[in-house]
Amino acid sequence: MKTYWDTSAIVVCLHDKTKVGLLRKGENYTRPHTLAELFSTLTGGRCAIRYAPKHAAALAISLRPCFTFVELNANETLAALKGADGLNVHGGRVHDLMHAVAAAQCGAEQLFTYNGKHFEGLVNGIPVLEPTG
Repeated sequence: MKTYWDTSAIVVCLHDKTKVGLLRKGENYTRPHTLAELFSTLTGGRCAIRYAPKHAAALAISLRPCFTFVELNANETLAALKGADGLNVHGGRVHDLMHAVAAAQCGAEQLFTYNGKHFEGLVNGIPVLEPTG
């Protein structure tokens, strides 16, 4: 099953022994930007522990084989931004919009996140779920 992952789902699964194996199962997709968001989360204190930058980078690098990376080109990004107003997207929600567009682009059959409300109205027919181990 094709699964698109946002950053929140990756962070939680990395820290949950019952879910970490999901990162290596099935067809997993995300954007390269997710690795930067992961690094920011791990080093910025949003987690229960704060990682040293070298450890956060090593963790991001270790995830490379787990994912097929989907990137939006400039035209795809601009098309999404053009439609943002109609989707009530403003501020940081633009990042969720880009995840939703990338999920659709790769043909994802589900989107894993722990911020389901962020994706309301952004995904068309793709179930938004929390990963379960």
